[in-house]
Amino acid sequence: MKKPQTDVAYDYIKQQISSKFYFPGCRLVEEDLVRDTGVSRTSVRAALSRLRYEGIVEGTPNRGMMIKRFRREDIINAFQIRQTLETGAFELAVRHITPEAIARMRQANRQMERLMENFSISEFVKYNRDFHWEIALAAHNEYYEKYLDEILSTLNVCILFYNNTIEDRRSVMLHNEILRALETKDVGLGKQAIIADNQCAIDDFTFPPAIHI
Repeated sequence: MKKPQTDVAYDYIKQQISSKFYFPGCRLVEEDLVRDTGVSRTSVRAALSRLRYEGIVEGTPNRGMMIKRFRREDIINAFQIRQTLETGAFELAVRHITPEAIARMRQANRQMERLMENFSISEFVKYNRDFHWEIALAAHNEYYEKYLDEILSTLNVCILFYNNTIEDRRSVMLHNEILRALETKDVGLGKQAIIADNQCAIDDFTFPPAIHI
């Protein structure tokens, strides 16, 4: 089945961000995107609007759009929302998650552990999202799925460009706690680990020089 043109443009921009070809403050030129993706200007504008809704792009079609420059408070607010959503989703996931989903989470965490020897922030972002996305899916709630998808996408950009860690063993350890909580159906343990994992991520950020902490 052929991918819709808006999705082609959307996926292209996301891939360019993931590869760090596009970076915070980078201007997105519609003509260039039309040429590079082979889709219509209308589809490019729809993709940019979707990314703006997700908080990854800022600006207007008439004045120009760019990859958002995140402030300290933007990132902390995003993590607070993720924490609220994910702890809520976890309560439902404990009831519904399958052994296969837990196995996928465990595999993603093993891949993150492997990165400790040769760290790659791009790969870390991918496997970290894979891990947390299984919780969203296991909740069996379309709203948790929708909003966690959006906030995880936003935080991926933040982690790519503002996270200064060269390894993240604490996150791997906390993910193991989340896995143990899912297997034992311990909601309290799982929520505590999710909260600690969010704080761990915040601790690893370096914010732009103009931001005073």
